Amino acid sequence: MLFIAIYAYQKRIWTVGSVAYSFGVGIKMSLLLAAPAVGIVLLQALPLRRAVNAAFLMGQVQVRRNYVQKGSNLISSLLVHHCTSIHTSQCVRLFVPCI
Repeated sequence: MLFIAIYAYQKRIWTVGSVAYSFGVGIKMSLLLAAPAVGIVLLQALPLRRAVNAAFLMGQVQVRRNYVQKGSNLISSLLVHHCTSIHTSQCVRLFVPCI
């Protein structure tokens, strides 16, 4: 997916490149090593507002992707998993509601 993002950036298709890079990060986290370079390219090639929009788009793709994978109740599923892995007294100490 990184090569698709690089190709899209070379063709100046910034939105497609950002979405492709974000999907690539979702597949393999080692693509985060290229994040500073992607950010610099976006900041040099685009106005600040469009570069920030591209960065938010990448974040939205990740949130949406995880929302679909975890189901509609993402936060409660994370809390339930956290509370079932430790004792209930530690949940109360951490101010994490156990469901």
